[in-house]
Amino acid sequence: MAEQFVKPKTFTKEWFGYVWDYYKWYMISGVFFIVLLVMFVVTFFTNDRSDANINFIATTIIPQEKAQKIEEICQKNSNDINENKNVDISFTQLNFTEANKEDIEAHRALMEKRMILYADEDELIFIVDSGMFSEVVESKYTEGMFVKSSEWVKGDYTKAGEYAVSLKGSTAFKEAGIDSSEMYILVAKNRKDGLQEKERNAINIANFLIK
Repeated sequence: MAEQFVKPKTFTKEWFGYVWDYYKWYMISGVFFIVLLVMFVVTFFTNDRSDANINFIATTIIPQEKAQKIEEICQKNSNDINENKNVDISFTQLNFTEANKEDIEAHRALMEKRMILYADEDELIFIVDSGMFSEVVESKYTEGMFVKSSEWVKGDYTKAGEYAVSLKGSTAFKEAGIDSSEMYILVAKNRKDGLQEKERNAINIANFLIK
């Protein structure tokens, strides 16, 4: 006859071993979710001090050093909106990679962060790759959110639908060593009083990036 399993007494060495054996993957996923959320909250509140925020929502990841290079390039083409004698550009990445999509907790965290970005009236510049294009541009959650490209783009450009503009051939991304052939940029509508200057700055940066 099989020996009946007896659950170890709570908070004993055997109990901790039992908890780890049976719940370790839930615990690891939970920690990963908390770390992602903390990182985003820190970035979110830091962004309030930025003169412009660029949000990259994609199925790919831009290496940190290259993302930082884009920030530096954009700093030279941005105004000091906050008047703190410093031009601060923030480049935030939401990476919907296959690995993150398969991890339920990671995917949930990314979805929550994306909804926060959509709701934040200070977030005006969005860049998506072809893998996330329809999910962002044609989503019910972004309906009426973006400015028609014909209303903000200066000069010639390659349109992708009513709102997005192709970044293929972007000089700035090429300088940063980033392949932007399947990337698209959008500008969100100004939904808040007092953001007119920030909106003009976002449009200037977006126009610079499509050159």
